[in-house]
Amino acid sequence: MEILSDKKINLLYVGENKGVEEQFQNCSTKVDFHQVKNSVLAIKWLEENEGVDAILCEKQIQGQTGIYFHKVLRKRLANNESIPFILIYN
Repeated sequence: MEILSDKKINLLYVGENKGVEEQFQNCSTKVDFHQVKNSVLAIKWLEENEGVDAILCEKQIQGQTGIYFHKVLRKRLANNESIPFILIYN
C-alpha cells in the first residue's frame, strides 16, 4: 500500500482483521491508525476524538453489519461534516 499525501491521515478502523491492522502499521509515518472492534466503541471513540479523516469498516462487525452501522452513524453525526466511510469485505 502506498499513500501519496504529505498530510498524516487519521483513520478509524472498525473490525478485527489482523491483516488490515498490519498493513496500516507499515504506514505509521503517514497514518494515525485507530482500531475498535464494534460500533459501540467506534461511536465512543468518535465522540472523544476529533479530526478523523475516514472510517474503514468491515462488512460484518460484532453485533451488526457495517451497512447498518453506517446508517446509524449518519443519523448520529447528521450535524457534523461528512466523514468518508469505506466498507470492506473479508
